[in-house]
Amino acid sequence: MEGRVLEIAGDVLAFDQDEAESLLDQHGLRLPPEGLAELMAHTRGWAAGLRMAALWLADDPTRATTIAAFPTGAPLVAEYLNEEVLADQSPRARHVLMATSICDTVHPRLATELSGQRNVDVLLHQLAGENNLITRSGPGGQTYHYHPLLRSHLRSELARTRPGAPDHLHRVAARWFRAEGDTGAALRHARQARDSKLTVDLIASHGVQEILNGNSDVVREAIDCLPDGRVDRHASVVAALAALDARDAAAADVHLTRLMTERRAPLSRRTRLLLDAALLQRTHLGPSVRLPRHERPLSSGDEATDVLLLLAAGTTRLWSGDPQGAETELSRAAELTDRPHYGWAHLQAMSHLSVAFALTGNVVGLADRARRALRFAAEHGWDRTWPCAAPYAALAALSYHQGDGVRAGDLIAMAAELLPQESEPPVALAVLCIRAFIEFDVAAEPHGVVGIATGQWHALSGRHRCPQVVAVLAPTLARMSLQVEEPAWAEALADDVRGTLDQHAELSLLQAAIHAHHGRSARARRCLAPVLAGDLAPLTPLALVESWVLEAALADRAGDAHRAHQAVSSALHAAEPLGVTRLFRPVRDVLAQGVGRFGRADRFGHTVLSSLPAQKAIPDPLTSRERDLLVELPSMRTVEEIAESMYLSANTVKTHLRSIYRKLGVRQRRDAVTTARQLGLL
Repeated sequence: MEGRVLEIAGDVLAFDQDEAESLLDQHGLRLPPEGLAELMAHTRGWAAGLRMAALWLADDPTRATTIAAFPTGAPLVAEYLNEEVLADQSPRARHVLMATSICDTVHPRLATELSGQRNVDVLLHQLAGENNLITRSGPGGQTYHYHPLLRSHLRSELARTRPGAPDHLHRVAARWFRAEGDTGAALRHARQARDSKLTVDLIASHGVQEILNGNSDVVREAIDCLPDGRVDRHASVVAALAALDARDAAAADVHLTRLMTERRAPLSRRTRLLLDAALLQRTHLGPSVRLPRHERPLSSGDEATDVLLLLAAGTTRLWSGDPQGAETELSRAAELTDRPHYGWAHLQAMSHLSVAFALTGNVVGLADRARRALRFAAEHGWDRTWPCAAPYAALAALSYHQGDGVRAGDLIAMAAELLPQESEPPVALAVLCIRAFIEFDVAAEPHGVVGIATGQWHALSGRHRCPQVVAVLAPTLARMSLQVEEPAWAEALADDVRGTLDQHAELSLLQAAIHAHHGRSARARRCLAPVLAGDLAPLTPLALVESWVLEAALADRAGDAHRAHQAVSSALHAAEPLGVTRLFRPVRDVLAQGVGRFGRADRFGHTVLSSLPAQKAIPDPLTSRERDLLVELPSMRTVEEIAESMYLSANTVKTHLRSIYRKLGVRQRRDAVTTARQLGLL
């Protein structure tokens, strides 16, 4: 009545990993991290279970390498569970527990089907209230879980006392889950029941949808357990799709090769369309068994198949150099999959859509879709999976070009961690290069960074590469090569991408940069002329910004201040929609001299200038009062007005001004402002 009762439940008494390790240490035992994690999964920290495991391991230390044998190989556990947990249960309760032990999660209605008993929900509720080895779970506590040690024991008893019963019960569970719409669970039970017919039926009717819902591993396991004679051609296609979803190209090729070499009756329309989708997806991972058609496959009439076709077609457009077409296809795919049973496909659609937006220069779309994709992945427990690599890489590239190197480094590290061994070459190329770009800015040995990056580039040169991805990456890598005095690397890079970028602005930009490095300014400007005139279209918006920046640098080198200012102004107008700031580093002085005269782009010019590091420092630094006064100089206010606002006399302000001019090496106010901007003081 006074609320002074304290309930100490099993989860409070459970050992954590450190406590379990301490317990084992008292028995002279030390498990490797993976073994300890496996033991914790078996026992869930249950003190009695850990104690019995310690005794079992101490009896034979070699068992530490086979933790999976616990508890089935430990008679002490069986004896304890029989005498302390099950002995007081009625025969009916023991029957229900054994019959339902084949399930990881026990649903009362399924328990009724498996046990043939009535009012099983009441029995399970009572058992859960009496014993911490049986717990309620799920929304509203409508399902039940058995402790892993209890479940393992019950399964062993079921197999020992009722031979053949496990197969029958798994078959019942498979049909129940199928009726409930949980095909993944149905496939798992059909496989354990060794029911080939039911497994094949489930794969034919729901295999593709399970892949689209993130259960490709369940599909693969089910097909791998089928006898060779039961793997029909439709199942082979589904198996190939599941292998591709797991980024296992070799396994996919086994099934695809068999399908392509068999000479049997024509495939059904649905199976043929699925094969086309599989072949399209296979090309995304590199050379495949056959080049498929690249036009959009026809609709099959089956919803899951049509979603897969749409996703495959959109991704193919993306990596084939049509990001606008990909945007249309992938947007439609994202819309169709934004509902239950298609979550995995929805994540892939949004991830690839973020890349499509990146390659078309849609910065807002890129950021929105990438963040939505990563948030969606986290909500579904997929935040450590391969589809997240692409949005992380896209966001890293955006942060890099917008001058946030620290954030870019964090993002590209995540992308690299999640990149699968067999990944889409454009994504792999982007991750490798962007990581090198970021490291280059802070590396003690930038030459080595560029050398490794160019080596990785040429290692991927024989694989399919998206033209837009190449167009984004190649100019920066070439510029880095020139900065470390390796023009031969830049020239080799230009030769390597010639076929990919021919008749596009990016190739002319590369050639112009190489000419400029060698002092051939006239030839460099001739290369840039068709780009700046709009006669040579860029594949991505970045190329136009880079071209105008290079033109400004060439004009500044030639002493043509007017042309340099015009070129920087054009670069600012092209860069503002992208938020790009880093590319202006070579023309920081020109930018500083022109601030206030860039028209509509002047505000962005201030943003760019403030984001760029100063190129040099003055020998005699300004005092804090002088820095405060310097901030006032770009205004149109008189010395007297500035003095009044700073609560100083006009003579004191004039004294500070003379000191500022001396330290900056100038003679007048306007020159002081220009020099201060060049030095990053304004």
